[in-house]
Amino acid sequence: MATGGKENDLKVWDLQGADRTVPLFQARNVKNTKLDLRVPITINDIHFLNAEGTRLVTGTAYHQVGAAAGFGFGFVAFWRN
Repeated sequence: MATGGKENDLKVWDLQGADRTVPLFQARNVKNTKLDLRVPITINDIHFLNAEGTRLVTGTAYHQVGAAAGFGFGFVAFWRN
């Protein structure tokens, strides 16, 4: 399961695992802007790209797209454009 929202960045959870209180993955916000302003977090949409749940994309209210891959395989990549 994946969660996110206003000021709540992407988290991926394993509901069948032993420890349901700790997310498998927790995204961090991107760097501040050139004016050193914090980029707000507003995840509006999360979509899994495959049946295994190892690849997903996110969409924000500011028309940014993010992608993450590799949950459960020891490798996680996340980017936001």
